[in-house]
Amino acid sequence: MNWLLTSLPQHLRRMWVAYLVLVLSLIPTAVVYYRVKVNVELRDRLRFERLVNDERAAIVERIPHYVDEMMGVRGLFAANSSINTNQWRQYLASVEVQKSYPGIRTLGYLERVNSADKEAFLTRQRTLREAASQIQPVGDRPVYFPVVFVNHFDPGLHGGLGLDHFAEPERQPVMSLAGDTGEAKATGKVSLNTDGDTNRNETGFVIYLPVYRNGEPTATVEQRQAALQGFIFGNFASDKLMQGIFGSQPNVFVDCEVFDGKETTPDHLLYNSDDILDSGGKQPHELFRKVTIPVLNRTWTINFSSLPSFEADSQRNLPAIALICWLTLSFLLFGITCAEVNARARSERITMELRKSEAALAAEKERLAVTLYSIGDGVITTNTTGCVLSINKVAEQLTGWPQSEALGKSLATMFKIVEEGSREPAPSPLEAALRTGEICGLARPAILIARDGTERVIADSAAPIRDRDGGVVGAVVVFRDVTAKQKTEAELLKESKLESVGLLAGGIAHDFNNILQGIIGNLSLARMSSQSPEKILDRLAAMEKSALRAKDLTQQLVMFARGGAPIRKRAQLNDSIKDTALLALNGTKVTCEFSLNADLWPADVDEGQFRQVINNIVLNAVLAMPDGGKIEVQSENVEFAAGALPPLGAGRYIKISITDHGVGIRPEHLPRIFDPYFTTRKQARGLGLASAYSVIRKHDGQINVETQVGQGSTFRIYLPATVKPVEVPAPEGDQKRFFGRGRVLVMDDEADILMLVREMLELTGYEVEVAADGSEALKRYMAAKNANNPFSVVIMDLTVPQGMGGKEAIRRLKELDPEAKAIVSSGYSYDPVMASYRDFGFSGVIPKPYIMEDLSRIVEEVISQKNAPVTAAR
Repeated sequence: MNWLLTSLPQHLRRMWVAYLVLVLSLIPTAVVYYRVKVNVELRDRLRFERLVNDERAAIVERIPHYVDEMMGVRGLFAANSSINTNQWRQYLASVEVQKSYPGIRTLGYLERVNSADKEAFLTRQRTLREAASQIQPVGDRPVYFPVVFVNHFDPGLHGGLGLDHFAEPERQPVMSLAGDTGEAKATGKVSLNTDGDTNRNETGFVIYLPVYRNGEPTATVEQRQAALQGFIFGNFASDKLMQGIFGSQPNVFVDCEVFDGKETTPDHLLYNSDDILDSGGKQPHELFRKVTIPVLNRTWTINFSSLPSFEADSQRNLPAIALICWLTLSFLLFGITCAEVNARARSERITMELRKSEAALAAEKERLAVTLYSIGDGVITTNTTGCVLSINKVAEQLTGWPQSEALGKSLATMFKIVEEGSREPAPSPLEAALRTGEICGLARPAILIARDGTERVIADSAAPIRDRDGGVVGAVVVFRDVTAKQKTEAELLKESKLESVGLLAGGIAHDFNNILQGIIGNLSLARMSSQSPEKILDRLAAMEKSALRAKDLTQQLVMFARGGAPIRKRAQLNDSIKDTALLALNGTKVTCEFSLNADLWPADVDEGQFRQVINNIVLNAVLAMPDGGKIEVQSENVEFAAGALPPLGAGRYIKISITDHGVGIRPEHLPRIFDPYFTTRKQARGLGLASAYSVIRKHDGQINVETQVGQGSTFRIYLPATVKPVEVPAPEGDQKRFFGRGRVLVMDDEADILMLVREMLELTGYEVEVAADGSEALKRYMAAKNANNPFSVVIMDLTVPQGMGGKEAIRRLKELDPEAKAIVSSGYSYDPVMASYRDFGFSGVIPKPYIMEDLSRIVEEVISQKNAPVTAAR
């Protein structure tokens, strides 16, 4: 006991640092456990809310579509006041109601029959083949609304003609309200047994849409009551409607119960995704939410609750795992600190002894050698002549030279570096450090070629070693392997594209919908103008124009999607800046003002990656202005002296400024905006600005930002300019149709394309044969040649999934007939074969889609050419 009381204070004095580390590490352990627990619960709540919002939005968005379809049926009566049964059925068949609008049980028409007109109505109905002989239920009423036309979309339903909906107390107020307001109105929960097969117990609701007599005024309630002709009605079985909205398979994570009105009792239940009420009562759930939505004149209450599979997919064990890991780390740090304290005590005793001995200098040199050998970067020291004095372990691994063989050798012998792009020898930083007496490094990463030929991308620097008097006695070269870092940056750029494509999707969908509207609308007009060939030709021309717009938009998207390692090409950047900015703003409320220098110097850039940079910055500006606004884009030429804008050197640069008037960037966030995965926005990954920074630095440029909170931000990009001019492509010729003669063999795996191309070529005077793949094309080509009736040219599709494609087919064709002429065609316009078709043996290229004029022109030119390749307009 006395020993314990004596040794414990000594132990605490010696190990107090270790215990302090233990206490300090346990504090963040508790904080991490709490935060992880809170984050897991928050993640589950957000995931639940996202599922709830998705299902709620699906219901809210679907109901108006059904009303729109009923409006279309009402338009049938507006176009023709005397509709018969055949016209009714033909119209419903043309719009494919059952396929396009699942959940509609019955769609029909109720005709208004006043009491005085009842007998005349029945007499007229009895003359028809399919009509009601009586109005059900039988009895005298002031007004009747019997079913005149009806279509059942459930195979088990039949009948219903003559049924008076206005006689049912549950439906009469809704029909009156619809007739008075002129709008579609829905009933509450009703039984649908009276509308068809009475052997089936189905419930749901009915929507009524009034139909008024043509030409009569409907401005007031009294006028609408007088002009009321009848109703379009739709019966909706609740279960089938919700299955049409959510899919046949229920959501395994969230239970959805839909009630008519605000009461959530079984009598008001319209739909239950997992029949919880039927199974004997609701079980307690982890998460629950009640929402109400307006459905025409009704209010639906929806109860959402999480299911066991939702809890099973949660990360509830993550807080415990985090606690165990941090406790392990805390005690590990405690153990390391204890070992360090003990080591320090031993080191202090050794140091005291070393100071008393003449071996102090040797011990210090040994510690220096150990440090050098253990450092994570490659380190090589040399004398003033460049001979190696020492080399650490990492340097041995990177160069392939062990220390025993490297000592005394010239650094140039074992440290061979070349430029990453040109493969030319890179300047040695060692020579510059010895010559200038300053720290020198490579301007950009270079490739180190090891002794065994292995190549690694490195970043290095060299610094002079000075003696006590300041004289240079040698140099140290420090370098590290950055190959993995470059690959990470490339992946960062790819992930950034995925994020920005999500933001672009809305705008692109807007443009494509407009284009499709032009095509579909003109098709409808052409169908209705069958008696006027001139109008049909006008409509076809308009459809062709819309299709060409879709082609142009597709080409822009393909150009935008190109990425990867920088493949530089000299370009004038004004067009790329403007096109990319406008593409990024599609579908937004933001406008763009351009101030582009018409005499902007050219630059050597990878155009796809440069477009990615502009796209990311513009999208960032759009997000900074959620209520809309204006972006200002400017380009100009600038020149810098040495040191004017580090790390840029002296020379000519292109300056691109992108200014928004949004919320700005807070000062505490500004140093981190270019860090990967740093973001202040929900559902963002923080990759856009990081990848933009990486691309600009790879192009030896610089990017910076000037911002003010509440007023906006300006991003400035600087890229090295080049003095060499941009090669301007020759202008394309006018579009005109070429007529010619000859035999053409067309190979494509799409039968529709084969038929289309065959008719196009035959219209321009050629004799055409077709083949479904490369093998068939080779057989037909050789058969024609052997029959002294050879083909003048072959058109080959590049990609044939189930057979031989154009790349392999041209190789074999050239082996059989070196003088054969072939044109490659593909929708992959940036495939290497399309870009360098001549290298693969083709005589011309035409990217899909193309018009008849382009096809006839290139076929005529390839047939008449001698050696020069031919390219169709893109």
